[in-house]
Amino acid sequence: MDWTTLWMQIVSLAIALINSQLARSKGRSGIVWFFVSFPLGLLATVLILVWPRPRQSYFQALRAGWSKSAR
Repeated sequence: MDWTTLWMQIVSLAIALINSQLARSKGRSGIVWFFVSFPLGLLATVLILVWPRPRQSYFQALRAGWSKSAR
């Protein structure tokens, strides 16, 4: 393995980690976007930023209400 390949893998890993955290902040699954980011790279970053936040389902809203009332 030469140095160029190693650096490309390190950069790809860094982008995947950043995208994972970015996706979690937008209400999406971080682990899914971590693995999506490996083949897509910066395109995945653009998709995370452009796509709107997912809506809360009825059950997620109920769960969020219950967790707030339990505190």
